[in-house]
Amino acid sequence: SQKEELASLEKTKKEEKKKLLDLQEILKPLLFKKNKLSKSYQELDRIFAQKQSLIEFQTKELKTVKQIEISDALNKSVIRAKQEETAQAQLLKELKEKQKELEH
Repeated sequence: SQKEELASLEKTKKEEKKKLLDLQEILKPLLFKKNKLSKSYQELDRIFAQKQSLIEFQTKELKTVKQIEISDALNKSVIRAKQEETAQAQLLKELKEKQKELEH
């Protein structure tokens, strides 16, 4: 009776060991896929971070370009205003000279 029980336990042990090995064989490719996915997610995170910093850099560059364009436009309008002012002053001077000529 004890021998039979021992034999039965030994058989059960072998069956359980076989089940465990079968499960390990099933798990191996799943773990491989999990690791591969994990690496893919890490790569995606890295790419996302690169794109994010590129976007931030481009945004700063764009703001700088816009500021330069605005500054240039302001400078041009100031120059234009001064040129017009100078032209008006010259015209006024010429008108005064003509008026003096007409008075004499």
